[in-house]
Amino acid sequence: MNFSPLALLIALSFTFINPCDHKGKQALLSSQDDNAISVTITTPELSPQPVQYSVTGQVETFKPTTLTSHAEIQISHLLVKEGDFVTQGDPVASLSTEAMEENIEILKHKLNEATSAYNFVTKRIQETDVAQRPTMAETEFLDEVPEVQSVPESYGDANTPSAPESYKDWQLALEARTLRLKAELQELEAVQSTLMLDANATGMVQKIYITDGSSLKATQPILDIMSVDPMLVTFDLTREDASYVDRSSKVEITTHDTPEVKAEGTISEINPNLDTALQKLLLRASIPNPQGQFKGGQTVTVSGQTRRSLFKPTLPLTALTKNANNETGVFTIYNGTAKWITLQHSDYISQGRDTFSVLSGVILAEDPIITNPPQGLKHGDRVKVITASSPQVVSQ
Repeated sequence: MNFSPLALLIALSFTFINPCDHKGKQALLSSQDDNAISVTITTPELSPQPVQYSVTGQVETFKPTTLTSHAEIQISHLLVKEGDFVTQGDPVASLSTEAMEENIEILKHKLNEATSAYNFVTKRIQETDVAQRPTMAETEFLDEVPEVQSVPESYGDANTPSAPESYKDWQLALEARTLRLKAELQELEAVQSTLMLDANATGMVQKIYITDGSSLKATQPILDIMSVDPMLVTFDLTREDASYVDRSSKVEITTHDTPEVKAEGTISEINPNLDTALQKLLLRASIPNPQGQFKGGQTVTVSGQTRRSLFKPTLPLTALTKNANNETGVFTIYNGTAKWITLQHSDYISQGRDTFSVLSGVILAEDPIITNPPQGLKHGDRVKVITASSPQVVSQ
């Protein structure tokens, strides 16, 4: 029987399956084998994923800040040593004047003397009558004898002509004298404590130029402080990524030698000059470092994300499974057979409890992916589709 070419063309048009038709596409995917395994499929949704970066950077080393004297001064005691961490405003050395030091030593001597006398009188009261008058011999070992007949404020005046009337009077006089000397000493030491040199930066004491008792002239260096708060981290990004990064955007900084040390930094500079050899731009991020955990010269990892988003295939977690080799991946369908696609840990990322996004190009938006794959399904098995869904685009 002979057919005209036109008749053949008409006959073929009625038997052609439109791949754009949902049922027709399902028919193309399914195996015609009656023993084929029934499966359900979905096609990935397209969801926008911010482009992230994780690159190596370095903590910059700053030039040290030198603390200098502003006038002619004398150092009493250094309060820090090289390697100590200081915060701006912390005292690093105490100052002294000769007269103040002499007065403090005199007051300490008088206080020790009065305390010894008070302890002696208290012991004598326990041994004898409190109303008994102490002898002059008992008071001769003191440089000063309290004058009990005068008002309490003048207790302890020098060259007192007579002994106290009783041990009790003597004890009261010595108690008042001790309290007065303590108050005077505390006041003088409080004044001395304000005569301090304070750190002019936060950081590590790198070098000390003076010792206890040093006499300094104006502008003479005292010590160097290596600033550590804040610190700057430099790193490179490709021109494409850098064009989608803004100043003041946040980054996470992690040290290589101690990964548990982390800090959130802020991009402070984007150098517009392109490194033509590497096709990269230099960026700087500022990080707080109040405890001095980050040190100049350290190698760090800088992680952040750009303003650019790429649409990545997103699938239900029910599609993620393991094969007989305990590899993680998904099944797709090709020519009516199951095809296994292995996913490395870096290929996908969880998007909540129900979905995951595929970061690499191993899965395309139009790929039919088997959901809830039957137990025992393996690469090359004949399958037939019983339900299918269409891809969607998820808006941001």
